Amino acid sequence: MYSVATFELGKSSDEKIFDTVFKELHRDGDHVQEISPNRKNINRRLGDVLNSFEAIGMILKGRNIVKWIGYPNYDKEEEEAEKKTLTDEKQKLEKCIQEKMKNLETLISQYISFKRLLHMKRNLVKDQQQGIVNLPFIVIRTDKNTNVECSVSSDEFQYIFTFDCPFEILDNMEVLQKMYENKE
Repeated sequence: MYSVATFELGKSSDEKIFDTVFKELHRDGDHVQEISPNRKNINRRLGDVLNSFEAIGMILKGRNIVKWIGYPNYDKEEEEAEKKTLTDEKQKLEKCIQEKMKNLETLISQYISFKRLLHMKRNLVKDQQQGIVNLPFIVIRTDKNTNVECSVSSDEFQYIFTFDCPFEILDNMEVLQKMYENKE
């Protein structure tokens, strides 16, 4: 209420603001009650309020002149900077969400590929009456003139490859996906 009275007046004196607020507080219909001790107390409190407004930068106070500046922390440049920061953060979050969605799609595709391979291998195991389903595999790409040596441990759990030229190990998921793309 005090800030509205000050704002409406724009630039005014202390007394004019005090009179405006005092009249608002003691309005009895259209008749204004004037009580001297009460007015002094109200003026003191209004002085405190104006000092508080000045301290937080809402008004500028001179000798007996009060000028409305605006609500605290309202700076157009600051607002634009905060808006830009929030927009940038929103874009980063949207990009992160897109990456997460892409990763989720990849994981779903990998899951489906593994399920297909497992289903296919289970059928082979049933036909051969074995109890083991061999799943993991790797594909290694290298020049056709490369000498490759492969050593297998006796328990067949460890494989050692030796190459005499550079090579590339392909992700087994890429291979699985390409395998099933070719079948469909």
